[in-house]
Amino acid sequence: RAVTDLMEPGSSFKVVTAAALLEEGLVQLDERFFCENANYPIPGGRILHDHRPHGWLTFHEVIKLSSNIGTAKAAQRLSPETLYRYIRAFGFGQRTGVELPGEVSGLTPAPSKWSKVSPFNIPIGHGIAVTPIQLAVMTATVANGGWKVKPFVVQRIQTPEGTLLRSFQPPPGERLLSPEAVNALHTLLISVVESGTGQLANVQGLTVAGKT
Repeated sequence: RAVTDLMEPGSSFKVVTAAALLEEGLVQLDERFFCENANYPIPGGRILHDHRPHGWLTFHEVIKLSSNIGTAKAAQRLSPETLYRYIRAFGFGQRTGVELPGEVSGLTPAPSKWSKVSPFNIPIGHGIAVTPIQLAVMTATVANGGWKVKPFVVQRIQTPEGTLLRSFQPPPGERLLSPEAVNALHTLLISVVESGTGQLANVQGLTVAGKT
């Protein structure tokens, strides 16, 4: 099911949006956004909501508290083409190539097929469909210092006596994010777990980063 089942990623996809904004130099962690007290009219007659009302939040707080409105507002600084480029770079909309049968590509429409609502709901993980393994690749890439990773199942084949018959190691992936952007992203995602919406993932004695 990790390679065959599709789901809307929701707020976990804000990692891609934040990464794109930070890498492009379009936002500062202490920059403030007005989050409309949880009711934000967007094109198409829709209202964007937060799970609880927020007024002014820094971008750091927007991610820590998982504000849909704050994320969507910040994302308007990205052109649809730029955001889509990062979505594809992280591996969404394409198979990972893991050695398992039945893998699907997911559904990530190109900007030419976006609606008026898409620039607001895609940055918060709606209007697209991804597989769990694609989300794992995204997370591992951030944890790996911004270097793209390729998942694999079999690391090596050896005899019962320990003789190595064959080993498998994917080639190093491309660098998607600069060290500066990765460090800022780590700061955001650690705060999600320490004092934000992901506190149930906190593990005593470890530094944990995550996103709800």
